[in-house]
Amino acid sequence: MLEYKSVVRKLRAARPDLSLSTDFIVGFPGETEAEFEATMTLIDELEFDASFSFVFSPRPGTPAAEMADTTPPGVKLACWPACRSGLTSWRARSARAWWARCNACW
Repeated sequence: MLEYKSVVRKLRAARPDLSLSTDFIVGFPGETEAEFEATMTLIDELEFDASFSFVFSPRPGTPAAEMADTTPPGVKLACWPACRSGLTSWRARSARAWWARCNACW
């Protein structure tokens, strides 16, 4: 995780207008509350411009489909809106900043 954050910081230092997107799966088998909170911290720190977030569901033929899924569905469904909210609030700030830059050019 530290290496990833370091790479993003270096890229943003070189290109301040860099747009960064990501995908998040909430409730992956074995995910702990601490890991979910670490994900939320990552969202706050790296300020992704776009993302997709999903509640984990097993897909036949994938390694994750064979993993024990001990996270109750209610916990997954409760965490998903929190993840989307953190991502959406940054996107709104990012969009406002982008429009401000565009309007400055006119």
